[in-house]
Amino acid sequence: MNFRYYNPDPLLLMEDVNAKTSPKYHQLNQAIGQLVNDFNMVSFLPLNVTDEDSITAILSHVDNAIQFGEDQEPKEPVDEMEGDMDDDDY
Repeated sequence: MNFRYYNPDPLLLMEDVNAKTSPKYHQLNQAIGQLVNDFNMVSFLPLNVTDEDSITAILSHVDNAIQFGEDQEPKEPVDEMEGDMDDDDY
């Protein structure tokens, strides 16, 4: 498994992007990479399609990102993990 892309540094990935694009786009690529880096706009989550908890966590993050159920109070993905624990686990 290649973990380089699991938690990438956008500025380091510019090498790959610039190698595959025309030099006239290198400045644009750099600007987009800097924007992503400055605002932490991208994150990656591990997905194991054979693990139901992994799929549930991904769906929770997607629901949170699109604010699914807008009439409900938004909750962080961590809140669901805490809700799965039994009362006697505390």
